[in-house]
Amino acid sequence: MSTDRWNRLSDWHNAWLAADPSARQRLRDDLGAASPELVAEADTLVAAAESLTGFLETPAFVITAARMAVDDAGFAPGTLVGPYRITSLIARGGMGIVYRATDTRLDREIALKMVATAGRPDEHAVDRFLREARITASLDHPNVVKVFDVGMRDGQPFMVVELLDGETLRQTLDRGPISEAETRRIGIEIARGLIAASAAGLVHRDLKPENIFLTRAGVTKVLDFGIAKLAPDGARRRAGSSTLTGILLGTAGYLAPEQIQGGEADGRADLFALGSILFEMLTGQRAFAAENTVDTLHAILHEPAPDLATYRADVSSSLEAIVTRLLQKSPANRFQTAADLVWALEQGTADRVRVAPPVDSQTNSRPRSSMGSWRWAAAIALPLLLLAAWGTGRRSRGDAAVDLARFNWALPTAAAGLWSAPAVSPDGRRVVWAAYGADKTPQLFVRALSADEATLLAGTAGARQPFWSPDGKSIGFFARGKLKKIAAAGGPVTEIADAPDAKGGTWGPNGVMLFQSTYHDSPITRVSDQGGATTPVTVLDVAQDDVAHRWPVFLPDGRHFLYQSVSPRDDRRGVFIGTIDGPPAVGRLLFPSDVGAIYVPGVSASEGFLLSAGSGGVEVRSFDVVRLVVTGDTRSIAVPAAVDTPHHPALLNASSEMLAFGASAIPFGFRLGRVDRDGSNLILETENQLGGFPRLSPDGRFLARCRVDFIRSNPDIWVDDLERGTTLRLTTSSQHDVMPIWSPDGTEVAYRSGTLDRPTIAFAAADGSGVKKTVACPESPCDPNDWSPDGQFLILTVRGRDLWTLPLASGEAAHPLLSEPFVERDARISPDGKWLAYVSEEAGRPEVSVRSLTGPARRVVVTKGGDQPVWRHDGRELFFTGADGRVFVSAVRPAADGGLLFGDATKLGVPPLGERHWGTIYDVSHDGRYVYFLAEPPGAPPANVGVVMGWRHLIK
Repeated sequence: MSTDRWNRLSDWHNAWLAADPSARQRLRDDLGAASPELVAEADTLVAAAESLTGFLETPAFVITAARMAVDDAGFAPGTLVGPYRITSLIARGGMGIVYRATDTRLDREIALKMVATAGRPDEHAVDRFLREARITASLDHPNVVKVFDVGMRDGQPFMVVELLDGETLRQTLDRGPISEAETRRIGIEIARGLIAASAAGLVHRDLKPENIFLTRAGVTKVLDFGIAKLAPDGARRRAGSSTLTGILLGTAGYLAPEQIQGGEADGRADLFALGSILFEMLTGQRAFAAENTVDTLHAILHEPAPDLATYRADVSSSLEAIVTRLLQKSPANRFQTAADLVWALEQGTADRVRVAPPVDSQTNSRPRSSMGSWRWAAAIALPLLLLAAWGTGRRSRGDAAVDLARFNWALPTAAAGLWSAPAVSPDGRRVVWAAYGADKTPQLFVRALSADEATLLAGTAGARQPFWSPDGKSIGFFARGKLKKIAAAGGPVTEIADAPDAKGGTWGPNGVMLFQSTYHDSPITRVSDQGGATTPVTVLDVAQDDVAHRWPVFLPDGRHFLYQSVSPRDDRRGVFIGTIDGPPAVGRLLFPSDVGAIYVPGVSASEGFLLSAGSGGVEVRSFDVVRLVVTGDTRSIAVPAAVDTPHHPALLNASSEMLAFGASAIPFGFRLGRVDRDGSNLILETENQLGGFPRLSPDGRFLARCRVDFIRSNPDIWVDDLERGTTLRLTTSSQHDVMPIWSPDGTEVAYRSGTLDRPTIAFAAADGSGVKKTVACPESPCDPNDWSPDGQFLILTVRGRDLWTLPLASGEAAHPLLSEPFVERDARISPDGKWLAYVSEEAGRPEVSVRSLTGPARRVVVTKGGDQPVWRHDGRELFFTGADGRVFVSAVRPAADGGLLFGDATKLGVPPLGERHWGTIYDVSHDGRYVYFLAEPPGAPPANVGVVMGWRHLIK
């Protein structure tokens, strides 16, 4: 295309973008009359721009451009928006209007962002805004702006975020270039924010200096995930939902080529934008800039990356190489993760040998450079070169520590997430891990150092916590309530023992497996690797308040093992050593710890290391395997292995030469939320919790629920005063206190207590003045479901499958109410006491049924599929959940024959409920307006496995 034709097309497209919809057809007609040869190219540009859909996928300035033209005076100081009092206007821009405000409840200053609209937005726009807020609120990281709340005001959505003191990176750049050291620091912090976003499954897609904030405290914050998009999964990619984003104004110069071409944008698109930002920070010039938007997009697609050295000669060649690699046209030629970029930026300014860069496949040219446009290929090949060096070092140095090499292995499945600690084989040549794809079912994968990709082990659906046999030929793992094993090369799966909710396994040299079968009240158990009887090898010291023993690890002699002891007592939590010789016994404390430890062989048969994850890296303790004692001081390795969680051990494992890790924790628990049934006015707790079973008091003023202390693994019953904002702890024992229900008058709370094998039903005063009585459960387990409106009896789910009645006043023993061959559970009594809603699995799936408690026998199957029924306070609605975790409601009215009639099920705007083990994890306000629920935990599992060869070089 000639320069003249290109300029005409560019000018026309800029006019088309600025025009309102009614004028755009006229512009096209005028172009067709004046320059018919340009119509095809113009239609291509229009089609790309018109693929923009939705609040989250469209740049906010595209959505709001016309609306912002309206003369909106905004809110005057003193105006209340919910509980937030406007103080002053901060800024008015494409994303909306931002105010300084005060949270009148907490007396703290915040920033309140209103979407700038002329008129009332449609419900879909509001839904997208709320979705944006929920996604952004899931990012809890110091380098990402924190979202506190979201709501509606006169039909207009607003978002509440932390108030920052400082300036945007754009304001800083307006004063000129930035030093290399400061550029590295800011780049590292931006990349760390992107790591957090990636862990939540997010791509920013509009990263630019305007969206980077530099606080006066020296912290870099990534702003406005307003057009962020959940990372694409395979199904979405196959459906062709890719869109072009951010084609206007300042955004254009930071778009990755694949965004301009309408392709899927993953985290590597953000890395391209970050490369453009780093270039501008160092030079004061944009990497790709032209007079107008179309020319800028053309340059990004077709022009080589500019030579940084020609703009600034004092930049180190290592940083020059990083920027050059980030600006590669093909995503495959950039850094593959933000974690890789952080590591590269942290290496300082040491130069490396220059090598000729390869031809870029999209430009058919090399990046232009007179001095330093070099060696992105060397950076791409770095893991391979390091592996080669590792192999040479290993052959030449014998037992000495091998050369240091660090790299990441991407997980092999679409939208995959790590679901257990990676386990390194005894010979240090293979790693096995559990990961899941789009269907959320984890499976085992094995990858060898010499392999290009991991191999799926068929038949391992539901797998977690894998561990190797001593000879490296087999792998033990847990799946669907069982301890199992499989050959490392694949093959049939063999069940070894029951393990309902296991916390760790290990395989000894004499065909002995050790494992912990249940998360609470469970010691370490042994079993033959051929199956058979199980016997405990440790004893929980109840007098010392031991709760559980977890994460066993065999030591080299095959007789002794490590394990973590969990207890509410600080002096009983730590890493212990036990033995399989003799009767079960309490082990010996090696060192206090709130996390488990692994054993790694050293350079001699008599010494090794104990590794455990900490907040500042991996802690290293030298260990004498003869005397079985820790020697010397605790040292550390700067490897960001995620620490233990209640459901997963630290994402860390190692051999003497190879260390594998996951850099972020696997999400767990929930955040209690309250939301209007239409999805508006969402309020989420700021801290992640473990526990659940929220239950409103009869007057709706209080909320009882179970909370678990992460460290002490101790569940207790707490009561929140919803009006005053205070919290009361009802129970303080080391027993298993869960599933609270209220007495009809609201003065007592009944709950399950005792231990897992000897449960009781306890009754405590709702004001916290103490436990009144306990009653033995008829069988184990037994969970209280509801308290009859007349106060005469409780409904229990017994053995997880039958409904029983527990009389309270007559002294009569508990007896079955519904005890069929199929499962019947989780019952709720109607407010008038005449009906029982419950879950039946007689059809082979959960369904909500309602049957009479008084009068003639009647029964209605309310849903073809449903769970967790809850009555509204007046009995006029029945709520329940679907298979997708969404909340539905059916209207209830009396029938002429004395029965009940149920209306069609309506899906509410409540976000999907979090993961549920058992019981009901939501409740409804008296008027049915609000839903209190357990939201999914924020974040996502790691998307890759980090590998460090020669890790002992990092010990400090």
